[in-house]
Amino acid sequence: MTERPILFSGPMVQALLSGRKTQTRRLIKPQPLCNGRQPLVSFNQGRAEYSFGPADRNAQGLRWRRCPHGQPGDRLWVKETWRPRGSLHPWDLDVTYAADGAVRTIKDGDFGERDWTMPKAAATGNVSPLFMPRWASRLTLEITDVRPERLNDIRDEDAEAEGIRDPSLGDTVWAGFMGIARDRCPSKTAFALLWMVLHGSDSWRVNPWVWAITFRLMP
Repeated sequence: MTERPILFSGPMVQALLSGRKTQTRRLIKPQPLCNGRQPLVSFNQGRAEYSFGPADRNAQGLRWRRCPHGQPGDRLWVKETWRPRGSLHPWDLDVTYAADGAVRTIKDGDFGERDWTMPKAAATGNVSPLFMPRWASRLTLEITDVRPERLNDIRDEDAEAEGIRDPSLGDTVWAGFMGIARDRCPSKTAFALLWMVLHGSDSWRVNPWVWAITFRLMP
């Protein structure tokens, strides 16, 4: 079992906390070389490894790829926007999580590496998730499935597993940006809108290959 970090935005952290988000899609880098054709996807039996052939070949021939985010059974620790501050106890730290304002006190001895120092940004506001260390993370995910697929192949039920539907909005789908709730908008359409906001207006049309990762939130 291996642990790796993964970044999530505030709205997606909220979806994780509510149990709405059990999937994420991440771009495959580099993209399979299709040469105008659909590459044949082969599964390496017993391992979550895939080859994209025959188009995806290099000088060594067919190559197997493993998802860099992990395999079933591996864990992902979530990096999110945060703010560390001194606690009432002089050697403890209070960590505030921007997604929901929750505060967690981390006791002396339970945080930090020898070379860790308080981020300068913490003096005036929130700190980028890029600078969140493992000990400050409050959410751990266990991967249950990983597979490659074309982005446009996502189904409505998968889009909902991405956290695109918010039950608090009733019979609407939340597009995940700018606080927009869209009545009678299919979940797949809402996910496509969100993807374009995050990756550019042309990112849905090019239909890239992605790693579709399914997980469960660890208690």
